[in-house]
Amino acid sequence: MNGSTLQGERGGSPALAVDAATLYPEDDGFFGKRAKAARARLLAGIDGALRSALAPGEVVRYAARACRYWFAEYLFSGQAARHHNMVALVATDRRLLLIQLTSRGKAGDMKNQIPLAEIRRAGSGKLSGWAVELADGTKEAFITIAKKDRKRLEPLLAPASAGAALPALHSGQPSLQHLCPACLQPVPGKVGATLVCPSPVCRIPFRDPARAARLSAVVPGLGDLYLRHHLFGSIEFLGSMLLLGLGAVFVVDAVADARPSKLIPAAILLGFFIVIPRVVDYFVTLHMGRKGLVPLALAPAPGAQARNLPSFPRWSPLLFVAGVAVAALIGVSAGDDLRHDGAVREAGELAAAGKFDEAQARYKALALAGGVSEERKVRFALALLEAGDLDGMDAIRMSFGDKPVEKRLADRWNAAIAEEQEALTGYEEGVKALVEGSEAGIARLDRALAYLAKVKRPHMPASRAEVYAHLTAQLLAPPVAPRDLANASRWIASAAGAPAAELAVVRAAHLAATGEAGAARPLLGGADVSALPAVFGLLALETRLALSVGDDAQLANVRKAAAAFPRDGLDDEDVARLEAITEGTK
Repeated sequence: MNGSTLQGERGGSPALAVDAATLYPEDDGFFGKRAKAARARLLAGIDGALRSALAPGEVVRYAARACRYWFAEYLFSGQAARHHNMVALVATDRRLLLIQLTSRGKAGDMKNQIPLAEIRRAGSGKLSGWAVELADGTKEAFITIAKKDRKRLEPLLAPASAGAALPALHSGQPSLQHLCPACLQPVPGKVGATLVCPSPVCRIPFRDPARAARLSAVVPGLGDLYLRHHLFGSIEFLGSMLLLGLGAVFVVDAVADARPSKLIPAAILLGFFIVIPRVVDYFVTLHMGRKGLVPLALAPAPGAQARNLPSFPRWSPLLFVAGVAVAALIGVSAGDDLRHDGAVREAGELAAAGKFDEAQARYKALALAGGVSEERKVRFALALLEAGDLDGMDAIRMSFGDKPVEKRLADRWNAAIAEEQEALTGYEEGVKALVEGSEAGIARLDRALAYLAKVKRPHMPASRAEVYAHLTAQLLAPPVAPRDLANASRWIASAAGAPAAELAVVRAAHLAATGEAGAARPLLGGADVSALPAVFGLLALETRLALSVGDDAQLANVRKAAAAFPRDGLDDEDVARLEAITEGTK
């Protein structure tokens, strides 16, 4: 070709035929010399591949660096996609060669060609970058290609320049043709359709992109290692094992909990950490494997299939051990948290079943083991509150610190506490309205009683009748003033419907206070006052004391009952009443 020159012989091999006018169009100024040197280094890095690829008489007209571009690949692979898609674009008088570049500027595994006759247009893409539109309707997109390189390549790739271009392999073949990584001869069909170089002087085997995709579907990163993307595959493999460990933790936690509120988020997280990465990596790896032929052997074996390389690098067992260790480390480090969360969950379930003492014992054992975090305190306190143990809840709440907890848990706690406070305030105002005979607070009292009906500790009235019983019990505590006795007489009638044992105590106390001891004694009978709420238990003992005056045997029984009376939860006034009962029996 007119204007062609020879570029440097290497080790006795013939020099490359180049068109110096198009390959080195810059002047001899400082920047021009730098540009020429950079292009010469690019060609030197792929010299061996070029010598294998170029046909006799084929002339190199221009060369440039670029990055092949696919939106989905860059979306999911980020900078790794840029690393694997770096290519040298070498325009000759017959074709455009795409030679993958390593980070050191050497020829990588994948080599492709586009005959000039298959190029319909080269120019800026619709959105960004640079594109080469092909005869089969596809296009090759590129980024990071210098603007000056685009301008120089476009006229060289124009259809008019394809006078001696290589023909397509045969009708119906893609415009982009894949080259054998070893002999750089065209291999017909899509990547994966032919797994051995058809050239009898080469016969190296190729890696199967479908197998790479299946490997990535099992463990992301394995397919990339198989495709010889060693750095990216190693990072992705370790990351996938980390996610596998996290996913296993979520699954174990959800199965241990077995509540829909846990299972549904766990299923979502399982999909996010385990299923989705494998589905995405399957298609991304399949796409990456189909971009070009990757060798399964490096040395040609004329007349026979070449000896295969290992599917994975020789150091991969160490990587696999590290990956398993990462997953195991995640599981072990999360093991204590899972056990502690399980203990709090069990304590909460005991509380929900009304087994408050057992729940408290389970929680105390967890605290002694050092497994009580701020969030677990809130969870257990919330479980007690929702189960109706306000006393236990208050004790746990006193131990709260200032560390933040999960927002959803904090919202649940705040809502539950607000409901409790609203009920207690409504109860106080409603009782006041009831005593005063005002209807203004009655509706609020009824709403509060609906909430208090679920409270187990401390004992709280669950109906208006029980409210009247409680009020009457407070009025009849000795000494009883005449006005209190009159109000008690009025309120006892309204207490009908209160629990029978409570109603029996207030009636007996009222009868004893009005001098009807004979009618009072049968009401008290041999009731176990320790099983009654404190306000009624103390009133029962005081009434029995009043009815036992002069009877030493009965006084001894009252003294014994007072000694056995539970003091937990009694305030100072109640303790003083209990001590007065004991003194009265002497």
